[in-house]
Amino acid sequence: AVARGVGLDVRTVRLDDASTHGTPVLAFTVPLVDEWGATRGAIVAHGTLSHVKRVFDRSARELRRKWNEGMAVDWHLLSPNGDLIASTRRRPILPKLALPSAFASAGGAPGYLEERDPGRGVSMLTGYARMRGHDALALPRWALLIHVDRNDVVGPIHDMILKLAALWAFVMSPLFLTTIWATGRLR
Repeated sequence: AVARGVGLDVRTVRLDDASTHGTPVLAFTVPLVDEWGATRGAIVAHGTLSHVKRVFDRSARELRRKWNEGMAVDWHLLSPNGDLIASTRRRPILPKLALPSAFASAGGAPGYLEERDPGRGVSMLTGYARMRGHDALALPRWALLIHVDRNDVVGPIHDMILKLAALWAFVMSPLFLTTIWATGRLR
């Protein structure tokens, strides 16, 4: 990263030391440059993915609190080449997420689509976006996928439509019956 002049470089790596027990960590590398722009060294720091998971889990809990407590909100963090970096507890089977949303997120534009959860076989709505850094800070182009079960989103809409249809029938049926009765009386 330093030799390529990338600036901040963030990668997932596996360290074989006693502190990480072989679990993936995030390695942050920043070049040290002098006043003439020559590279004099680098600072390398690492942190476990559990810190990243806590931030995303807290955001997922906040979404559930805003939308509906019973709603299942899953997230997946993907590397630019589609490798799974971190995920919620309902972890997919494959290390590479082969979902249409994972492929769509590679395009760079945010969006959403409906797809089937391969593990559970249910329809889900997935929002996806690529992470962007600040102008001075070039972050890796990780993708974030947010999955919500389709029934959790569409179910309340269907319930509201059903209630409105029942209300309409309750109001209109007496008017309809009165119209039929009045038409019969006029003949």
